[in-house]
Amino acid sequence: MPSFSYTATDLTGASLKGEVEAVDIDAANEELRSKDIIPIHIAESPSGVPVVESTETSQHKVYLPIAATLRLYAGWLLAYYSIVYAVGWYAHSRNLPVEIPYVEALMLSPLVLSFTLAAYVFLVFHTLHQAWGKGITKGMVVSITGVAVFVVYRMNIA
Repeated sequence: MPSFSYTATDLTGASLKGEVEAVDIDAANEELRSKDIIPIHIAESPSGVPVVESTETSQHKVYLPIAATLRLYAGWLLAYYSIVYAVGWYAHSRNLPVEIPYVEALMLSPLVLSFTLAAYVFLVFHTLHQAWGKGITKGMVVSITGVAVFVVYRMNIA
């Protein structure tokens, strides 16, 4: 169900800001009015990302977290490396009718293996951070642990 952010006033005239879940903007308006809240402005929050209103203008700005962007990139990188390993293993184990350049070299490269582990560790520890509840302290602990796991791995294969 979509989420709508709103700016409103209550019956005493106090300003309110918040979010309400509704099927559409009309249902969100009715939901607020049923709670004796008078909506001034209602806007749909795109895909669960909170809409933050600027204090200088009434335009809405959406701030996308960098962690979500990095998580998307790490997922695509991990998918690419999975294809490299699958095709590389197949080329290494069988005589192919065509030569696929660099696939076997990429599969056996310690650098590609390190990047694969780094992407995997990032995804695992980011998921743990989200599951444990977000917070700067928990984020720092998870980050330091993830870096330590990667450093220990690199120290043992170099």
